Amino acid sequence: MSAEWNSKNLKEVHDGCTSTDESDYDTFGGKNKLILYCDCSTYNLSQDFTVSEVERLIYSGEMESNEKFNKIVEYCIRLVLD
Repeated sequence: MSAEWNSKNLKEVHDGCTSTDESDYDTFGGKNKLILYCDCSTYNLSQDFTVSEVERLIYSGEMESNEKFNKIVEYCIRLVLD
């Protein structure tokens, strides 16, 4: 894990993921599965990116088109929905 990650910024990422619109609960099959998805994606994001990389990708609008990020999303969705 990058030395830049700490409990505060991990919590910010996780909270941002779980504080989505309640309609997203249906996408994942309920709130518990959304939380599981957020656990998975937060963990993998912290393993594959530094805080600085995440900030740069978010502020540049490139996060959603980033191949490594999309692989995390796909992996975590499969984990939760399978």
